[in-house]
Amino acid sequence: MTGIAVLGGAGESLRLPIDRLSVAAHRRVQRELQRVQDALDQPLPEIVAVDSSSRNAQLADHDKRRQALQERRGHLRALLDRLVPDSSPTVGGMVVPGCLVGVEGPDEPGVMTYEIAMLAGDEAERLSPDTPLGKALMWREVGDEVSWQTERGTRRRVIVRYIQD
Repeated sequence: MTGIAVLGGAGESLRLPIDRLSVAAHRRVQRELQRVQDALDQPLPEIVAVDSSSRNAQLADHDKRRQALQERRGHLRALLDRLVPDSSPTVGGMVVPGCLVGVEGPDEPGVMTYEIAMLAGDEAERLSPDTPLGKALMWREVGDEVSWQTERGTRRRVIVRYIQD
């Protein structure tokens, strides 16, 4: 996994420490892209509100979620356009989009497996890439201790136990 891939969007670019994904991770990214597109294709849900303020709040929530889905779709498309699927066994040493990552906390026995994705898949517990833990895990390697601050201000940490393509 050597090389740098550059993702751009809305005038910004993001340098990635990889230029390829495992075939399995590439497929997971494709499946997540399809789930995101399916969610965007859904009609506006029925608004059940008792007053205009409540209705406006529900519409604002819907617009915010839709915007997040559109941003994720753009990010996933850029990843698929720039990262080549690779079947070599050396891919998989780093937490990358589409991989499964097992982490263990010091106060929680056992390993928890996550797929970093905006919408739930069927292989592991979903961990949004927008969460503090999701952001902290990206580009880490097995054995790394990852610490982050929760939205409530609490410091947490986990150790990356495995990464599965």
